[in-house]
Amino acid sequence: MRRVDRAMVLPPPSLATPHASVASERADALSHYLPNPVLAGSMPPRIEPSYPFKAYGSTDVRIALDNLFHGKCAYCEGEVGAQSDEDVEHYRPKAGVKDDALHNGYWWLASDWNNLLLSCQHCNQSRRQHIVSLATSEDEYRSMLAQPATQATGKLNQFPVAGTRAYHPSDQLEQEQPALIDPTVDDPNVHLIWVTSSNYSLVVGRPLAGGEDPRGAATVAICALNRARLVRDRTALLTQLRMFRTIVFDQLNRDDSDAGVATALDMIAIIRSFTSIGHNYTALASAFVEEVIEELNGVLVKRRERAAATTAAR
Repeated sequence: MRRVDRAMVLPPPSLATPHASVASERADALSHYLPNPVLAGSMPPRIEPSYPFKAYGSTDVRIALDNLFHGKCAYCEGEVGAQSDEDVEHYRPKAGVKDDALHNGYWWLASDWNNLLLSCQHCNQSRRQHIVSLATSEDEYRSMLAQPATQATGKLNQFPVAGTRAYHPSDQLEQEQPALIDPTVDDPNVHLIWVTSSNYSLVVGRPLAGGEDPRGAATVAICALNRARLVRDRTALLTQLRMFRTIVFDQLNRDDSDAGVATALDMIAIIRSFTSIGHNYTALASAFVEEVIEELNGVLVKRRERAAATTAAR
């Protein structure tokens, strides 16, 4: 998951203007959920069935989301090229909230551009997945990939909050304190770290005193960001990055002259290219590059110290 600047893409016309279909749905939904006046801060009655929103998934919305997220899932950064494998995802669920039987969902945000993300179906829908952890052995990992999964995971209508939940269009969303990271609002790096030293490419909540960052841990769990096949794809990238790293430091071991350092830096530039927005899993690649650069800086410091000692000895 990487930070995405929503301001880089204009809201699609069908939502911003809005088109007649969107305006009609908004009016119908208001009558459906609030047929009688309800004061802000009070609990609206539970209304079933949920209103069947459709207009938010229009072509211009999908195009705008595809441009905003560069064809990648907002949560896992995997490619969602085919329409059958992409969802126009509601960050705040539009039709009910898990673990809150009285909530009608954030129906008033169903066609709000700021509530929409591009998501793969594995992150957004409830699917059976194997989950990999730091304690998973290589044998267990191989066994996972060879067997059908039984554990249901995925966001669906999960949306836990630590603050006061909004039930009414006039309620203050800022008071909710969502557990789930929104990459267009939050910086995921504040809450998540990548484990690049294990056999597998895992993402976990950033370590804090007493445990993991709660928002990071919640996001990993809600979207199953360590599901086995996703981990397999990320690990393939991590293996490739490790190969380039080996080349960098082998080069410096053979030749730490200015020319040798320049060659190593050229290889670093190749590694850095994996962080460009068009690639998948750029958050992983960025974390790896930072580690390589820190390691390289340590080598260069020692090189300068040796050079200074040699000069002083003359």
